[in-house]
Amino acid sequence: MIQIAFCDDDQTVLAQLSALLEKYRAQRCVQIQCTAFHSPLDLLAEIEKGTRYDILFLDVIMPAENGITAAKEIRQYDNVVKIIFLTSSAEFAVESYVVGAYFYQLKPIWEDSFFRLTDSVIAECRRADQRSLILRCKTGISRIDLDQLLYCEVLGRTAGHCAVPDRRHRAAGCHRAGRHPAAAAGTGALDRAFGARAVALFAQAAAAVRRGRQRRLLPH
Repeated sequence: MIQIAFCDDDQTVLAQLSALLEKYRAQRCVQIQCTAFHSPLDLLAEIEKGTRYDILFLDVIMPAENGITAAKEIRQYDNVVKIIFLTSSAEFAVESYVVGAYFYQLKPIWEDSFFRLTDSVIAECRRADQRSLILRCKTGISRIDLDQLLYCEVLGRTAGHCAVPDRRHRAAGCHRAGRHPAAAAGTGALDRAFGARAVALFAQAAAAVRRGRQRRLLPH
């Protein structure tokens, strides 16, 4: 299920976004869960608790804290979420991409543009899920590209350490089998470190395992 959050200090805009998303959800038959925030401080508090969103529609100009500043703080906890800035001015367009914004949408938001944008960002989320792992690390939530993975140490259902060319991640929580399509078929626990080639083989083999069956894919 896609997790989406709206954050805007204008209740009228929040109501409009919610109505557009409800219509989108019905027409596209997509499972989406949405949470609306009136203040970026409330959104940040939720993210600090560990709540993860796939897509965030974030207003730029708000009284408590502007969206650009809020996005910089969000990136300290989550470098995966797709951030779409909403504003009536193009003033912050360049600065928005410094925090890795997916898109900069000018208000007012029309149905056709909302549908096209939502189609695009959901498709990107699904592509990213198929070629990467999402881990909750000591430094926050990170997406690990399988093509860049050098090794991954797994203990039971917990990813202990993952390494990519420019950094090493130490997982802080449990990475369950169902979180990633490569492991969604229900596989046996791996309790050894394995190389990038083994990860690829594991992904291929896991896809062939019938959901619900437990099978050890790699020998100890």
